[in-house]
Amino acid sequence: MISANDNIPSDRPAEFDNRLVAYLPGLRRLAKRIAPHNADDLVNDTVALVCERWVNFRGSPTDIGFWAWLSVTMRGIASNQRRRKSITTISMDDAIATVVSINPAQEAAADLSIIAGRSSGVPGDMLMASAMGDHYAEIADRHGTAPTRVRYVIKQERRRLIGMAS
Repeated sequence: MISANDNIPSDRPAEFDNRLVAYLPGLRRLAKRIAPHNADDLVNDTVALVCERWVNFRGSPTDIGFWAWLSVTMRGIASNQRRRKSITTISMDDAIATVVSINPAQEAAADLSIIAGRSSGVPGDMLMASAMGDHYAEIADRHGTAPTRVRYVIKQERRRLIGMAS
């Protein structure tokens, strides 16, 4: 029986490993440029992933394509790490406490109600979603359009509502 942390030999050619080791200084430099605060982790994640997926590389490790494959893999890992970092999560208890602790002013609630009544259709939906804190990209996904179009529609709807108020 083989334990999980034993080194299991693979069919990976020694030439692949030698070339990977030769490219480590370049990977470190690239990692410092892409993610200066966690460059070592990025290099380790990249090496682990390319060793795991070595069969996906088409070509010879002596090709210039090997460096391109390594750098694209590293950039993808860095992008995924940034994306994961940008997603913030809060517990339901914190969310409920925040909602309960906010006491909206009655005047502002009445104004919002009037605006919601005057704003209808797709432009109104987009404006309300933006007012609720949704990003243009999220609104665009729901409505099947581009974020720049959402920004334009919201701007036009705001102008229309301001014109009605004056």
